Amino acid sequence: DTLKIPYYVGGGIASINYGEPRLTNDADVAIRIMPLHIPQFVQALENDFVVSADAVQDALTRKYAFNIIHIETTFKIDFYPIADEDAMSISAFARRQLVDIGSGKIWMASAEDVVLAKLHWFRKGGEISEKQWRDVLGVLKVQGEKLDLAYLAQQSKHFGLADLLERARDEAGSL
Repeated sequence: DTLKIPYYVGGGIASINYGEPRLTNDADVAIRIMPLHIPQFVQALENDFVVSADAVQDALTRKYAFNIIHIETTFKIDFYPIADEDAMSISAFARRQLVDIGSGKIWMASAEDVVLAKLHWFRKGGEISEKQWRDVLGVLKVQGEKLDLAYLAQQSKHFGLADLLERARDEAGSL
């Protein structure tokens, strides 16, 4: 926030926030970081985190994730640089929400976009990850009627995930 680099928290932390509790050993952050941001980004974090400007630059060039590790706790934060052609993440950026987590407010993916991302990673991983599937079901069960089901249906169809969403809704029940 201080550096004005757009981001949102997704992954396990977001699915825990919207769904059922579970443990996670890292945080996933989608970020719209540009090369010009790298020096300030590294400088802001280098006293408390293991962070490498070269790793960040390489991640941007290759369109891969990079991570930083908190020195004191070894907690890892995975950053996913979002490119203009990443339609799912761009849509999630437009719908991100400012969420109060008790110690402050952070930008977090919407519950619907967490479901879509989890379905995407479930499919990409060969549809075998119990953790991804459990997270999807947890968000669907806890959020229930608060979810924008029309958005979920439209986006799941657009991204080729409609069959998985239908299956998840059936398993989660009463949506």
